[in-house]
Parts: sequence; C-alpha cells; structure tokens
Amino acid sequence: MENPEVVADDAGVASVKKGMLEIAESLTVKSDAGDTPVEMVFDKEAVGVLKELGADLEISISGADVSKLPSEARKLIGDRPVYDITVTADGKSVTDFGTGLVTIRIPYALRVGEDPDAIVVCFIGEDGEMSIIT
Repeated sequence: MENPEVVADDAGVASVKKGMLEIAESLTVKSDAGDTPVEMVFDKEAVGVLKELGADLEISISGADVSKLPSEARKLIGDRPVYDITVTADGKSVTDFGTGLVTIRIPYALRVGEDPDAIVVCFIGEDGEMSIIT
C-alpha cells in the first residue's frame, strides 16, 4: 500500500489512519460529496510532513456556504462553485506541507463567454482574505 487511495464518505469526510500514512509514499483522497467529484493527491514530501504529525487525519471536502463569505468574495465568485477543503490532525488544521505538493483536481465546465486563461483558484482564509493559488 505504497500509494493508498481513500474514498470520502457521503458527507465528504475521509479518515486516514496514521498506520496507513507510515507505509505510504503518496496519498490520494477522492470525494463525490456534492455534484462534482474532487480528488486530492499528496506527493511524497507532503505525506512526509503528515507522517511527522504522528496522528490520524481527517480530510473534508465539501461545498462551502458562500453566504458566510465577505461581500467582496461573494461578488467575485458569483454563482461559481466554492469548496471547503480541510485537513486536520488531532483536531488541528494542517495548512503547511513543507516542500510537498497537494494537487487538487476539480472538474469545471467553462460557461459561454468565459476565457479559459482567466479561470483562477483562490484561497479564502479564516479572516476573509483572498489569495490566488498558482
């Protein structure tokens, strides 16, 4: 089980036991919660960071409540999809994966008139600040 794949439950929550992490070189988490399948892939370095935590993980992928976002964010987002993706270990949020990469794949169909080169992914922090992910 060097490259385990974990499927989230109907609520979009995947549990990853630390024993699984100990033998993993990478990790894939898939969720079909909501209308769109989402896939997260943690590379070797990111898994290394997770191993160092020495804890079971909970990875949650769900649609976000846009009404709770700041008005500026709501204006920019419009009616486009928004996801709440969290990784926690022992109830604490994990946001730093060192030099590791976490690739998130979310299918998106362009709307009429949308420029494919203008589609961006943003991170919205707890403070409501938005930053573009590259």
